[in-house]
Amino acid sequence: MTYHRVDAPACMAIFQATEGCNILAAAVHAKISTEIDVLGQACTGESATLMTSLEAVYNRVLTRNMTGATQQVGNATAGGRSAVAAILNGDHEMAARMEQEAHIVDEVRITDGKDLS
Repeated sequence: MTYHRVDAPACMAIFQATEGCNILAAAVHAKISTEIDVLGQACTGESATLMTSLEAVYNRVLTRNMTGATQQVGNATAGGRSAVAAILNGDHEMAARMEQEAHIVDEVRITDGKDLS
């Protein structure tokens, strides 16, 4: 059996800072999406095909990676908080399980893909 010693206040401060950065990353993601929409709407006439290309790049690269990163950071901080709580409660088996779950990469769920039709 593995035993852990943690500085819970330091861990919680790290989780809080990380969650703040994750919120900022999600806001930047939303801003980029809006800016691509605005830029795409400016592409008219001969430039109209650029809109489809911008949206395709957003769907294939930007949103997949940004969404995946924010989801994984959210999972990691939640798992870390649970692991620290389990350690503080003396449940070392649960702490080990929470630590493992914090490393699992979930399916990335894209909810803001651009319509390419």
